[in-house]
Amino acid sequence: TPKKNFFNKLIYKRADEVVTLSSAIKNDLQQLDETLHIQIIPSAYDPREFQQEKLNGIPENKKVIGHIGAVVDEHKGQCTALQTAELLEDREDIHFVFIGDGKDLESCRVRSKHLSNVTFLGYRDDPQKYIHNFELFIFPSNHEGLGSTLLDVMVEGVPIVASKVGGIVDIIENNRNGYLIERGDFIDLRDKIVKLLSDSNKRELFVKNSKDSAKNFSSEKMAERYNKIYERISFEKYRSSP
Repeated sequence: TPKKNFFNKLIYKRADEVVTLSSAIKNDLQQLDETLHIQIIPSAYDPREFQQEKLNGIPENKKVIGHIGAVVDEHKGQCTALQTAELLEDREDIHFVFIGDGKDLESCRVRSKHLSNVTFLGYRDDPQKYIHNFELFIFPSNHEGLGSTLLDVMVEGVPIVASKVGGIVDIIENNRNGYLIERGDFIDLRDKIVKLLSDSNKRELFVKNSKDSAKNFSSEKMAERYNKIYERISFEKYRSSP
C-alpha cells in the first residue's frame, strides 16, 4: 500500500485517470484515498508463439507439477510447494519442477536436496516454452498484484492450482477454471493435485474454461481499454481548451 503522505495523495489526485492491474491493487490504492476513481485493466498474456522445448533431465514417464516465478518464498511460496512435494514423495509418478531465479534459490535447493521428486532449474529465457511439459501448474503465492504468469499457463492449456490471494482471484474462479487454496495450505495443495491428476474430466473442464477466460486478457483487449481512456481524456481536454 502506498504511504499516506501528501506527495503520494497529490500525484493520484491530480491524475486524469488512475488504472490498476487488479482489484487487490485497487483496494490498496483506495486506502490511500477512498475518493479516487480507479479503473482495473489487467495485464495481457504473451501473444508470441514459442518454440516448445523439453525439460532435460526429467524422465518422460513423470507427471510434472510445474511452477514459474521468482524464487522468493515470502512472495511466491516455494516453501509451501516443497512441503507438498514432501507429502507426495511416495508417488513415483510425480515430479515437481521450478523455473526461475531469486534470492532463495540456493536455500530452496538445500531444503529440498533430500527430496527425489524436486528439481530447481533456475533461470530460463522465455519460460513459456516449457509450459507444455506440465501436467499441472501450481502457484502457491503468499501475495500477488495480479499473477500474470497464470495467463500464459491458461492459454497453453494446463490446469491450475493457486492461492486465493491478491489479484489471482481476478483470474482464477475456484472449481471453474482452476482450484484455489488458502495461503500456505500445503495439505490442501496436495489434495487438489491428487484430485486433479485422478480426474481427467475436471482437468478438461478447467482447460476449456481457462481458454475462454483468457480471451478477456488479450493484448488487444488491454489496448482497447487504454485507448478508450486516452480518447476520453483527449476529448475532454480539447473541449475545455479556449
